Amino acid sequence: MKPVHVILFLFIAPLLLVAAVIGGTVGLLFTLFRLFALLYAAVTVPLLMLLEVFSPEKYTRRSLPDAARYTLNEIREDWVSVFEKFNPHP
Repeated sequence: MKPVHVILFLFIAPLLLVAAVIGGTVGLLFTLFRLFALLYAAVTVPLLMLLEVFSPEKYTRRSLPDAARYTLNEIREDWVSVFEKFNPHP
């Protein structure tokens, strides 16, 4: 091998090693995130079903339009309270 190739190899090899470590770490994190998301879903869905059975008045499912309407009303009330806080009118 020519000296130039040795220098290039010595310069590029650590960069490849760092890239491999970073890529492996990111891949491991994504895998763990997916596993924890599956675990969260596997635990919370049955728990919510039990809560709905034992306390139906508090934990009820909403249809998508009802949920959107509820969320938009909450957002509107928050903005109205902020507006009234900074713009007091008699």
